[in-house]
Amino acid sequence: MDIKKKILLIEDNEVLSELLIELLSENYDVHYFNNASEALLNLDDIHPDLIISDVMMPGIDGFMFIEKIKSMIQYINIPIIFLTGLTDDFNKIRGLKAGALHFIRKPFNNEELLLIVANSLNYISKQSNNKKLLNKPVSYTDFGIAVSNIIENEYANKSLNISIIAEKLSVSVNTLDRKFKLTTGYTICKYIHNYRLNKSLSLLKEGKHSIEEIALMSGFGSISYFSRSFKMQFSCSPTSYINKILIEK
Repeated sequence: MDIKKKILLIEDNEVLSELLIELLSENYDVHYFNNASEALLNLDDIHPDLIISDVMMPGIDGFMFIEKIKSMIQYINIPIIFLTGLTDDFNKIRGLKAGALHFIRKPFNNEELLLIVANSLNYISKQSNNKKLLNKPVSYTDFGIAVSNIIENEYANKSLNISIIAEKLSVSVNTLDRKFKLTTGYTICKYIHNYRLNKSLSLLKEGKHSIEEIALMSGFGSISYFSRSFKMQFSCSPTSYINKILIEK
């Protein structure tokens, strides 16, 4: 039996979300959230194959959400479909430039949406298979992997910066910054920051360490800086997130 592809669905309209879940659940494993903040907090647990998101939402809107997704190298190639009531070309172009694969206006045709979802997943699958045949990584180049491996091993060092990574790779700072940005669309500094935040999120979920310990373990220089950064990324403080986990248990 084939394992269903995972779809992350973000929609704040309760009636529409129920219709979408019913429409998609026959062929896909649908994980639903009514806001982007919750979706980001659960991203690592789900590892979706495709994301369908509303654009106009309270808190983190669709444009902010896609920016955060595209700043995470492990999720940079996930196809994202915007499903929105926005009808103007300006926002459509804005969404496509941000990295959305499709921009579907509400009300939508059910058959059209299902075809777009299926085609998007098939395209990514074929692209992955082609790159495997060429012995190339699916998500990013060998250079990107080398950089991410260094960050994975060194992220707890609060002094980690682009100069240290460039020295380890025996390249200039300018070359490193240029090649990594071409690979991912983001700077080394931004990627390190997001990597640390994602690590801190995993540590908070484990519930084995205090917030102070996690801030240091994740490479943040101070607890206040960690808390501000965490709230900016996930729209809730580390303390609020811990409380949320305790309530769910």
